[in-house]
Order: sequence, then structure tokens, then C-alpha cells
Amino acid sequence: GKEQAAIFQAFHSDVQLLVNASSLQEAVFIASKLVQEKQCVLFSPACPSYDEYENYEKRGLAFKAEVSKLKWGGI
Repeated sequence: GKEQAAIFQAFHSDVQLLVNASSLQEAVFIASKLVQEKQCVLFSPACPSYDEYENYEKRGLAFKAEVSKLKWGGI
């Protein structure tokens, strides 16, 4: 979203791996490729995304829908 660059700047030197994604779909895809067995991915947005989703519930449902599309079954 709009704050992507600011968030990256704030954390890039303190986080082991930080990846920019242009959409929720891309973020889920990237995370699915990086996560290893017995690891998990925490969906914890730092900012609202009213430009894409009406509210946090709809964004959470969109995240769940994307995860469920993954080959290994999802949530």
C-alpha cells in the first residue's frame, strides 16, 4: 500500500528478511515459497488498506482465500 516504502525503510536494517510485495496475492505467494516445514506465516498488517479492502475483516478473508488456493491446502 501507500506506506510500503516507509515500512521498508523503518525495518530493513533490523529484520533478517524483508520482502516487498505489490499485492496480498503476491505476498501470500512469496511467503509460500519462503516458509519451510514446521514454520508458519503470521499475517499482521502494519497499516489499514482501505484503498483495497473495505475493512480488516474483508482483508482477513481475502488472505484466507489466497492461502486456501495453495497446493498444500491452506488454513
